[in-house]
Amino acid sequence: MGEPGRIYSEVAASWLGILALAGGWLWWAKRKKKRSLHSALGIWLLPGFLFLTVTGLTWSSMAGGNIANLRAELDWTQPSVNTDEHAHHGHESQGGKCRLKKASILLLPPHVWRG
Repeated sequence: MGEPGRIYSEVAASWLGILALAGGWLWWAKRKKKRSLHSALGIWLLPGFLFLTVTGLTWSSMAGGNIANLRAELDWTQPSVNTDEHAHHGHESQGGKCRLKKASILLLPPHVWRG
């Protein structure tokens, strides 16, 4: 997308959030009057619009940079895979064979743990 795409994403996501919240406020302010299909549909779609706003801002330049800083500050980094072939997490080694712990058996299909 490049920098122009990030700027577009930020503007579009920001305005979507502003317009969605303004529509929700107008719907709430006119709660005694008869509502149209447009207003009912807007209220039902409001959570999705807000979700798209938040996820769209993560791709933007300014807000996305702030979100990256927040993730780094809270240590919300992407998990890495342990490729050590001697690491045995979730099972115990017993004479060359691996024996699963009882809690792990519950997560497996019956044909695997029945033998």
